[in-house]
Parts: sequence; structure tokens; C-alpha cells
Amino acid sequence: MRKKIIKYLPLRFLCSQIYGLYLGEANRKYLEYYGVPKERLYPAIYCVDNQYFQTQYEKLYPFRESIRKSFGIFNHFPVILFCGRLVEMKCPFLLLDAFQLLVKEFPCYLLVVGDGPLRKKWKKKLQRIK
Repeated sequence: MRKKIIKYLPLRFLCSQIYGLYLGEANRKYLEYYGVPKERLYPAIYCVDNQYFQTQYEKLYPFRESIRKSFGIFNHFPVILFCGRLVEMKCPFLLLDAFQLLVKEFPCYLLVVGDGPLRKKWKKKLQRIK
């Protein structure tokens, strides 16, 4: 508890003097907790560089089949991509449950790119499913 207070007090003072950019509500609340005034908080907008992805698509499209095969995908079924940390907040097990229902009616693949504290639990659940 003492370490928490020692960390909190100086950060609270320093943060009361700054401006902040936040990504999402949890990040905004964190900055407010440490004293960044609400009127000095600004949302940082998530943005996508569409031109970059279009260029990558054009460059990689000729290799589409070999890329799919490298992930064990040997047909033209759609691929659902989850890209993120395997943490409770992102509900990866809900995704897996939903995928299990979907794949019964609509052949597709689930590709998961990410790591996190739920990785071992995720792998165990996958083994039980197979």
C-alpha cells in the first residue's frame, strides 16, 4: 500500500500539469485517476492507412494460396481474423464459442494472431475441441 501511495502522489502532481491523449475509455479513466484534468484530455483517433493496406494487398495477392497453405488453409473458405491480446477484456472464449456455432452452418477458418495471459487456457480449450 505504501508503494502505491509513493507512486500515486508524484504522478498525481505531475499529471495535473500536462495534456493527455487517450485511446478508449479505460485509458481516459486511467489518466483522470492520475490527475490529468478532463479539459486537457483529447481522444486519439484510431486510424487506418488504407493506401498502405491496398499496396500490401496488391503486392501479396499473387502469393495468396501459399500464404493460406502456410496457415493450414487448403481451400477458399473465408477466414475470420482475431488480432489482439488474449485477455479477459477482449472475450476470446466468446469468440471461440461463437466460431464453433458458425462453422457448423458456414465452413470457415478462425485465425488468431496474438498472445497474452490466456494463451495456455486458450490452447487447452482448442485441444478439447479437436
